[in-house]
Amino acid sequence: MRTVVRTKTINGTDYLYEITYYYDKVSKRTRQHSRYLGKVVDGHPVRVRDVAGIPKAALSYGEFCPASLPVKLMILSSG
Repeated sequence: MRTVVRTKTINGTDYLYEITYYYDKVSKRTRQHSRYLGKVVDGHPVRVRDVAGIPKAALSYGEFCPASLPVKLMILSSG
């Protein structure tokens, strides 16, 4: 269907949302899906979050997999 940009005022702060309308076959009505775009500062839209942030940590659990096999065998043999 169509997409519109709506401004919502929450506690005195303006926020921008992209509203996309779609047809729900189950309820046989149009519904809407909203996506947050950002704040309105001095009449101009400002993005609050980046599209993809830098990960804070990248963990690898591969080195612990061989050590887990004896533990599993101990649990199975004791039970």
